[in-house]
Amino acid sequence: MGEQSGSDVEELVFSSLSHRIRRMIILTLGERGKRSFTELMEELGIDDTGTLTFHLRKLSGLITKTGDGYYTLTELGRRAYAILKSLRVSGEESKEVRASATSARPSSTTDVKPDLVVLSDRLSLRISRELLERVRATGRKLLVKDVVKVEVADDVDEDLFNEVVESIQDVVTLRVPKHLEATAQLKARDVLNVVSSKVRAPIPSIADLATSIVEPIVSTVTRVVTSVTPLLLTRVSKGGELLYSTSLDIVKSLELDIDGGSIEVSQGDVGKLEVYSSRFSRCDFDVDGEGGELRIDLRGCEAYVTLPRVALERIGVDLSGGILEVRVDEGVRVADLSLRGGVLRVDMGGLQDSGISIDLSGGFVEARLGYSEFKGVSRVSIDLGGGVVKLGMEVPKGTLVNVNREGIGGYADIDIDEELRRVEKSDRVVNVELDVSGGFAEISAKVKK
Repeated sequence: MGEQSGSDVEELVFSSLSHRIRRMIILTLGERGKRSFTELMEELGIDDTGTLTFHLRKLSGLITKTGDGYYTLTELGRRAYAILKSLRVSGEESKEVRASATSARPSSTTDVKPDLVVLSDRLSLRISRELLERVRATGRKLLVKDVVKVEVADDVDEDLFNEVVESIQDVVTLRVPKHLEATAQLKARDVLNVVSSKVRAPIPSIADLATSIVEPIVSTVTRVVTSVTPLLLTRVSKGGELLYSTSLDIVKSLELDIDGGSIEVSQGDVGKLEVYSSRFSRCDFDVDGEGGELRIDLRGCEAYVTLPRVALERIGVDLSGGILEVRVDEGVRVADLSLRGGVLRVDMGGLQDSGISIDLSGGFVEARLGYSEFKGVSRVSIDLGGGVVKLGMEVPKGTLVNVNREGIGGYADIDIDEELRRVEKSDRVVNVELDVSGGFAEISAKVKK
């Protein structure tokens, strides 16, 4: 393998650290040494071999498998572990500081307002003009610390940046426009990489809209997000040359790795996969199907997947760009959805005691989860560090729905039907764990008609 450039290494590390399970793998191997596949499953609490296999494959370059079958960290993996360890320690310290400050704070309303707005303990952060203007309006300054990747928007001018930003500390990579390079160097403390780029016209994104909102306009942003979703998912159907076509007999597990282009997944009477070239970008793809497991890697192509009408054991998605639409009605036992960019629309029916995981650090997700009658506990886990997620759940009457929100940062709008709120005990439970450190989440649950 040839020597990787600094940007390649940065992208590899950031991609690896952007998912909760991959962070857990790195921490486990860093703290406890080499582990077998079975030991990792047990220690991480993962009961699906496909999930662990998927994430181990995504950690290529950071972990390696020894001759006796154990997984261990590479040199780059040890660097990633050091980053995670530093972020975790600083996060625990900041929580202790916040707890101490809360307990010691006088109850009087004449408390002195802090002079700093602190944004910390995140994988990524984008500093936009609107964010800086809002901080300036409060009469305070901005301190950024303990973040893996910080990016300053191109339309931020030097005077505003210099006036509002107090310091940027303990950051792996700081990306700034060329005109801010000198000023950023003066603001940086313990920053591993300061990368400049040429100024380009700013392109507003859904993530930008969501990360800059405040409570009084949450409902407005919700309406904007709802109205723009169909537009985001509009594309030209089968506009290029047919490059690949095959029939699909049995598919129990589906793995999708997408960086640009589009994929449409549905279920039908006849299983089929078609890949078309794109008129707008270069197309690269790889398809691997064996033992009921279908894996598709896509870069810039258009693909249409029709799965046989059977319940799926697993769907795994790693989306860093492009558009993905998934419609399955026969149920999924495990769905592991990870996004760093792009647009994902998911419509899943026939769910029972399923495990649904959404890990979002950028991009847009709209998901509808439809549940059938079942006994047991179904789990939905959302780890939101940036971007927008809209989750709507439809459950049978009498289902106990629990939503637990954690995290400091971001915004969450949670709406549970009054009928479901009155349910105190049930043998059918849907637990939603929502951890928000950035971005915008809209969660709703209603009785299935």
